[in-house]
Amino acid sequence: MPSPSGRRQLSTAAYTILGLLARNGPSTTYDLKGLIEISIGYFWPFPHSQMYAEVKRLEAAEFIEVDAEVGGRGRRTLRITAAGEEALTTWWEEADDGVTEIRDAGLLKLFLADPADTAGIRALADEQEAAHAERLATYEKLQLDIDGLGDPVPPSFATLRMGLTFERAAVSFWSAIAEEYGSDRG
Repeated sequence: MPSPSGRRQLSTAAYTILGLLARNGPSTTYDLKGLIEISIGYFWPFPHSQMYAEVKRLEAAEFIEVDAEVGGRGRRTLRITAAGEEALTTWWEEADDGVTEIRDAGLLKLFLADPADTAGIRALADEQEAAHAERLATYEKLQLDIDGLGDPVPPSFATLRMGLTFERAAVSFWSAIAEEYGSDRG
């Protein structure tokens, strides 16, 4: 889809790659996968299979340069170009509708559940509450790791506050559903 300037709009995955390269410097796709796993992977799913296709598109559009290692493992190191930095800045400055999309299989299952299957709904709620409690514990541990950074924390760490808020809300929500459907808590 062309943008007002006539340039093709990039996918969110492409902007993710550009942003990680801008923030972390030249990286291999393997490096990027690792960065995603320990950072945005907590709140923005990024299928690894998409990485290679996006890298090819970004290279063809001259938003990144790729240096291929001669011999050895043939590693390909990606580097953002000035055009890539410009595209990233333009994207970052664009207005956003601010609407959060929630894609949650647990909520979908709850919506589609048979209202008469109280035991099934209760089991789903207990399972979801436990999963969100586990993620909350992970986030709380991460929070302890960054508590000493001072204020304001870097924006990349500030996103953790939203994760904590969301997981606390999810635990509370699923706890209430379990209670509503008569969860046996001992």
